[in-house]
Amino acid sequence: MGPGANPYNKLTTLVEQAQAGDADAFRELYRRTAQAQYFNISAKVGAEAAADILQEVYLIAWQNIRDIQPQYFVGYLHAVGQNACLRYYE
Repeated sequence: MGPGANPYNKLTTLVEQAQAGDADAFRELYRRTAQAQYFNISAKVGAEAAADILQEVYLIAWQNIRDIQPQYFVGYLHAVGQNACLRYYE
């Protein structure tokens, strides 16, 4: 990645490809974003529950991929993760 390159541009492209039905693009999105999401979730619910919640977050994202604005994918994951953590405590 060259100087001044925005890593979010690649994520946006991958979201657009996933929206067109490219499952490999979604797997790459997962590879690039899951670790940060996992740490965010585990800080809220602990490591034991984090893996299951992370799986739920990406399942919801895949099911709703066509409705997600590509430039806000990471924010979408964060919001879904936050909601999943809240449900965990209910």
